[in-house]
Amino acid sequence: MGRLPGIMMYFDFRPAIDKLSFEQLGRLFAAMLNYGEFGEVPEFTDPEMSMAWGFVARYVDNDRKRYEAKCERARARAMKRWEQDEEAPEEAEEDASYTDAKTKTKSKTKTKQNHNQKQKQTPAIPESVENPVESYSPRSPEEFEALRQKALDRLARGMSFKSF
Repeated sequence: MGRLPGIMMYFDFRPAIDKLSFEQLGRLFAAMLNYGEFGEVPEFTDPEMSMAWGFVARYVDNDRKRYEAKCERARARAMKRWEQDEEAPEEAEEDASYTDAKTKTKSKTKTKQNHNQKQKQTPAIPESVENPVESYSPRSPEEFEALRQKALDRLARGMSFKSF
């Protein structure tokens, strides 16, 4: 399972810790961190500390159980996604066009797996292009320079780019 990222401090702790001194609160807090991170159960000789610890430990345990359940659900969802991606649906690879006999309308059906396959495809880059980022230019150099100059002029006048 995943490692618990931390411990929660609840307002419900207040009745159990109101009567503790600052030294006892510090020891309790350190014990909470050690228990949450390493699972170390403290042994308090002071009855007030033992009572407070019994109250706090239940919350830490419940938080750990909730977190482990959350991790398990996320793991199961991830495994399900991986299983779907690994399946090779041969009969569902093509889009099917059909006409509904009652409504006389044409419909196209696509499978979720086809959609996933299309997302994974990357566009082909022609072999003549060495660096596709440098070779891509949506405007000519003259248009680009004119837009750049217009932007610089607007900035010099203190105008914004909202109506640009």
